[in-house]
Amino acid sequence: GAFHMVTQASCPWKATCSAGWINLTKSDSSQGNTQVTFRAAPNTTSQPRWATIRVAGKSFRINQNGQAPASVE
Repeated sequence: GAFHMVTQASCPWKATCSAGWINLTKSDSSQGNTQVTFRAAPNTTSQPRWATIRVAGKSFRINQNGQAPASVE
């Protein structure tokens, strides 16, 4: 996934996320406008989960559904 970060050219920032199932693929300290990219590991449970990426004092929430249980016939 990705989202666009818009700041003034002189405003440094860094994206962080404490959820182990989120990998920030482009989150290095930067300045100005750019895109923050991430990968979410598959959710192998039946329970939904969420995580928050924080950047420059703002929060971006990621929701991931759980897998449907296998049906038994």
